[in-house]
Amino acid sequence: MKPGLIQCEPLLPRSRSFSPVDDWGAGVTNLRVGWNGAIGELQAAPFLGLNNLWDRRYVGSVTLNAVGGRVLEPAPRRVIYVGTEIGFRSSP
Repeated sequence: MKPGLIQCEPLLPRSRSFSPVDDWGAGVTNLRVGWNGAIGELQAAPFLGLNNLWDRRYVGSVTLNAVGGRVLEPAPRRVIYVGTEIGFRSSP
């Protein structure tokens, strides 16, 4: 190193598992649509959901003491799910 020259190096190497916090998304949009109705004696409520609609990258959890070499763990990308709630209607 030359005298009078200040040299800065990153503390962590750039790799696929490292991403500065500034590169992560700040907000996530989730969408869920469904129907609620009766089918004979059954009460049914089917639904369809989509988490992370815009496929943003964001921090899902923070690990203390860098267990496994990772401090910021990425959340899942886009997730699609379907389901239904089924029950019996009670008579008045």
